[in-house]
Amino acid sequence: MPSVKPPWRTFKNTLAEDLIETLNQVLSIEGAEEGEDGAGERRQRRRSGTQLVYEKSRNAVLYRGNGKDWARIRILIDKLDKPVPQVLIEVLLAEVTLSGQEESGIEYLANLGIGSRGIDAQLTSGGLSMALDGAGETRALLRLAYEDNRVAIRSLPRLVVKSGESGNIFAGSQVPILSQRAEGVQVEGSTSIVQQIQYRNTGVTLDITPIVQANGLVDLEISQTFSETRAAGAASLTPTILSRNLATSMTLRDGQSVIMGGLISDTQSQGHSGVPGLGRIPVVGRLFRADSFQKDRTELVVMVIPYVIADHRQGRELTEQIKSQLELHRRFL
Repeated sequence: MPSVKPPWRTFKNTLAEDLIETLNQVLSIEGAEEGEDGAGERRQRRRSGTQLVYEKSRNAVLYRGNGKDWARIRILIDKLDKPVPQVLIEVLLAEVTLSGQEESGIEYLANLGIGSRGIDAQLTSGGLSMALDGAGETRALLRLAYEDNRVAIRSLPRLVVKSGESGNIFAGSQVPILSQRAEGVQVEGSTSIVQQIQYRNTGVTLDITPIVQANGLVDLEISQTFSETRAAGAASLTPTILSRNLATSMTLRDGQSVIMGGLISDTQSQGHSGVPGLGRIPVVGRLFRADSFQKDRTELVVMVIPYVIADHRQGRELTEQIKSQLELHRRFL
């Protein structure tokens, strides 16, 4: 008697391995619910041999069980095997130079957009974030930022993330840190000092998890870390690393953007210029030199823009938009 091959189903849009656990849970719940009466108990015993097996080479599921359950599982598979939306996440890191009257770079960018056609900036309470209503307003403010001499675009990374998964963006540098130091170590017959160096990331790190809802809205969970170095003291051989963290969640429309700020830095610089030699003479040396002191306040602002990619057509359209932004990027950087 020829053997009967088990039914199987190839997945076209998702990984079968990711859905096997969900399908098995559905089968176990249905079996438990139908086990309340006698007939249900017999049906549950028949379902005890039901099994779904992942076949990696074909991205398929093999089924072992009765045909009635398989028919129901196929309907569920057809509903679950749909393309998972992707999200192109664009992140702009900009440094805004503040004047004495301005409290934040967010306010400056909002004032930059006021009066410009098509821009309706909405400041949140406290002025630490700002929302732009759509993709057109986002591009308009980006163009104004590129052309403004008080806004320096530091980085414009992009990444594509599947809905429900996490992506990471890092913009910065690695700083050498002395982690261990030993003196008087014998190396090949001579006494040496052995140092162990480790590298740590400093800059801006963003962890972003998007979830695309059925109505097109995008839920974003954002974790932001900003770290920078400070000069080491006289008794230390390694720089101090200061870190600031921010975690938030928000809901945006496709192409809508949010700008987050609050990372303000104060830098001071002092310089001297004058006649060489004469400027160092005590008391009267000030007549031959000029002392300068400058204090700068800058704020690092982060703009996050999600674009939903539901199909290949939207992917091509976004590619053309990115090309035009790259041309603008080359013009002003």
